[in-house]
Amino acid sequence: MSFKPRTFRCLAGRRALEHLTRHGGEPDSFQLMLAASGGPRWLGLVGIDRALTKFLRARSRGRLPLLGASSGAWRVAAIACDNNGASYDELEHEYIHQRYEGKPSPSEVSHTCEEYLRRIFTQDRLRYALEESPFHANFTTAIFRRERPTSAHIFSSLLGLPLLNALDRNLMRMVFQRGLFSAGPHPVHSPLRKHPSWDAFPTRLVTLSQRNFVPALLASGSIPFVLAGVSAIPGAGPGHHLDGGLLDYHFEVETDGPVLYPHFSEDPLPGWMDRFPPYRRLSRAARDNLCLVLPSQEQLAKYPGAFYPGRIDFKKRSNDDRIARWVQTVELNKTMQSELTSCLEAGELAKVAEPLP
Repeated sequence: MSFKPRTFRCLAGRRALEHLTRHGGEPDSFQLMLAASGGPRWLGLVGIDRALTKFLRARSRGRLPLLGASSGAWRVAAIACDNNGASYDELEHEYIHQRYEGKPSPSEVSHTCEEYLRRIFTQDRLRYALEESPFHANFTTAIFRRERPTSAHIFSSLLGLPLLNALDRNLMRMVFQRGLFSAGPHPVHSPLRKHPSWDAFPTRLVTLSQRNFVPALLASGSIPFVLAGVSAIPGAGPGHHLDGGLLDYHFEVETDGPVLYPHFSEDPLPGWMDRFPPYRRLSRAARDNLCLVLPSQEQLAKYPGAFYPGRIDFKKRSNDDRIARWVQTVELNKTMQSELTSCLEAGELAKVAEPLP
């Protein structure tokens, strides 16, 4: 590539940039690929997801760990479930075309989402993800002690979370623990191999199976009071599982090598609650190995409303209007996908990378 990319940007931390410059952007350069929470914002990243995963499938010699939470978990699952991107395509279609009338209850939204997740994640695809995939799928939930809690109990449990998090992120262990669902043993090189987790937060490790895959996936995306959450997940022990993004909104994983991260923000925050204290940012050690790939401002300006799709669209727009805008966003990703694909195949990711502050 003899020009600066127009549709995407690559922001690399100090150590990631040094590594990519020295070794190139080959798939085996990366220790991990992350998938952020953010609800429908992921629809503005589909071109990046498709370009990266096609490149990784074709060129990777090992099994690359993927880690996601909430809608990021759904992307992780779709990427890992086949070798041709069909699961991802179906997830995009089903996600965009879900319809609700009036103000749906959390149970109604959960039922709708579970139905289409089961249509996408067939037993054959789950077997592939667990046994054959070049990607090692991992995703998180937030586990509350009480099974099938009432809305009032969930509300009271969450009420003090911002304060606890502001004082010390680890104090949130008073309310919940992390559930880490993983597709069998971690690869030797995986930064997630450390037990019980990559940080000090109490973590329950659960092996993914064909029985618990969809319930765990639904739980990871169960935004409180939007979806109902899931209790009694097979093999996961007691507790009620809600959105993994409560703790791991954008993740904070310190590694020894580059971490590939399709994203919609130049400044990822570790957890959803971290948007409140202005001093909470990713650690320097985590940032140093990040390789963020995100749409450029020029690309973002083309999206409807010059921004990413959001959950507010369910409230502000009719089903038909929302669906049309989301379809348009995905269509506008094709140029970005093509440009990033050309960059990756030419081995020039390091050349177009900017320093991540």
